Amino acid sequence: MNTEKIKTQLGLFQSKDKFSDEEWKRRGLNPSANEISFKLNAMFNKLAADLVQAIGDGKRARELSSILKKGLKNFSKSDYDTEEREFICDYFFELSEIINIDFKENLNKWMYGSALIYFLKVATFLKSIGNRTETLTQDCTKCEAKLESFITAKQKDIVSVSYKIVKCKSCNEFNLMDWGDGVKSLSFGEYEIVEQLFKDNYTLEKANLRLEQLKN
Repeated sequence: MNTEKIKTQLGLFQSKDKFSDEEWKRRGLNPSANEISFKLNAMFNKLAADLVQAIGDGKRARELSSILKKGLKNFSKSDYDTEEREFICDYFFELSEIINIDFKENLNKWMYGSALIYFLKVATFLKSIGNRTETLTQDCTKCEAKLESFITAKQKDIVSVSYKIVKCKSCNEFNLMDWGDGVKSLSFGEYEIVEQLFKDNYTLEKANLRLEQLKN
């Protein structure tokens, strides 16, 4: 994490008039009342200042995410109309991008409600199940969460060309993964890919060394 760059970006975020008449018009909307725009600016500036302080204190991603969640709770959805809520979500998304936090699900729940998000997830999950041919599973080496890879298509002549270093979504631990030969397409669950280590350059031993470098 480049903390100085992030703090600079957060400072620029604080310095701009986020709910000026010009910003509203850029969205094709009539400006909200001055007191609402002033209140929103102040709340976002406080949130950005909290993030700057946390980054300066060396807080990690999970703690930064908690600050965003706490900040979002301060915005009572019933106080704002649809356009204002969308504007609020856009600025939360901008902050999450600056600090490299995936905050989309939290914003969707705040905007649309948990019930709708749940049903959309169920529909997506059921669709994905119908497309699966095989599931590869390995345990996270730290928290033992199930890191699942859902194979949706296989082809015999496809050879595995790389190891993957992945990050567990439950505990942020790095793990090494190899999907093996024959995998044409897949989706995956509670992890994200951090690096691909191509086997032309990496033996399994070298891949494990790279894994340890990232962990440390």
